[in-house]
Order: sequence, then structure tokens, then C-alpha cells
Amino acid sequence: MRIARELHDDLGSMLTGVKWAIATAIERAQRAAMPADPQLANASQLLDSAVDTMRRIISDLRPSVLDHLGVWTAIEWYAGQIEERTGLQCRVAVAEEVAAIEVDAERATAIFRIVQEALNNFVRHARASRAEIRIRREAGAVIIAVEDDGVGIGDDALVRTESWGLLGMQERAARFGGDIALSRGVKEGTILVLHMPV
Repeated sequence: MRIARELHDDLGSMLTGVKWAIATAIERAQRAAMPADPQLANASQLLDSAVDTMRRIISDLRPSVLDHLGVWTAIEWYAGQIEERTGLQCRVAVAEEVAAIEVDAERATAIFRIVQEALNNFVRHARASRAEIRIRREAGAVIIAVEDDGVGIGDDALVRTESWGLLGMQERAARFGGDIALSRGVKEGTILVLHMPV
């Protein structure tokens, strides 16, 4: 959250200042009836791309929807972002009894990051076309199953969990008494299941 805020406040204001300086230089050239320097227009376009990238990084670090609308909506929002950016179809199913659960900020962040990492791994490694996130409640815990229809995880990856970033996910879950299981799907793909006490 602190890094996201600093990026927004410090780097954001710097980029705004650079944008203003470029716009001022272009305007002065126009007023003086001088030919526009194509490098200035190019720099302005690059700056717009940098601002968009910064906003995406801030959103990935700490999506505002997580603070304002809660973790379940944040997961639905992120699944939509993945679908829009990569074409991976993401379906999210949140059981009614889960939607009513209020999760504290630190636990919500851990849950969101684990689902985020799972989806990012599907995009990077699975060659999948579809992913499904199913969230339900069971005996004082939330069970989140994240499944894809990709090539499936190999035996070596199941053993070398660090290659899948699973160790980091397990540490996030364990901090709150949760755990993670990773396995192959019944027919194809990979299933990651998070069991998180709430």
C-alpha cells in the first residue's frame, strides 16, 4: 500500500510535470509558427504509455477496489482484467454465504495475492484458454479453487514448488493458518486450492 501511494504521489507528480513541460514546448513552437519537433510528439506519446504503465503497476500492487469493495469483488475485478489483457476466459463463482463474510485487510490482501499469482501462473505457463475460480465456505474456512484447462502441471513442477511461486503463496496462507494444495485436473489443467480460516 505504501509503495503504491508513493508511486502515485511522487512519480505521478513528476510525470505530470514532464507532460506539462512537453505540452508547453509544443505550444510555444506553434505560437512561433515553427515546425513542430516530431521528437516532442513522440516523447508525449511515450509519456502517456509510461503513465498507463504506472497506473497498472499501482493497481497490481494495491487495487483500490480491494479497499473500497472488498476481496471478493477485487477477485472478480482482477479476473476481468486478466481476461481483457490476455484473452484467458475467467469465470468467478462466489457462494452467497461467502459474499457476506467481511475479511480483515491483511487476510484480504493475502487471499487476493494468492489468487492473483495463480492466475498469472496460468497465463505464463499453462497455455490455457479458460480459468475458473470457485469460492465457498466450509467449517469456518473459505475454500478457493482456481482451475485452468491448460497443459497441466508436470511431476517435476509438483516437486519443485518454488518454480511455480507456490512457496510464497504457502507462506501468505500459513500466516493466517491456511494452506494451499496444487494438483493436476481430473482430465486436464491445474488446480490450486486455498483453504483459509475466516
